[in-house]
Amino acid sequence: MEKEIKSAIDHSAVAVGDINWYIRFFDRAFGMKVREYDGPEDQRSRYG
Repeated sequence: MEKEIKSAIDHSAVAVGDINWYIRFFDRAFGMKVREYDGPEDQRSRYG
């Protein structure tokens, strides 16, 4: 019998001031790697 999944997070977004800091944080703290970038590294910024 398969376990029923009652909830899941598929995607989330948070506006931040220093995207590169958060990329490093999530990599180091949780081992989460970036799968896709939007623009060159020196020009990444938050949306909004």
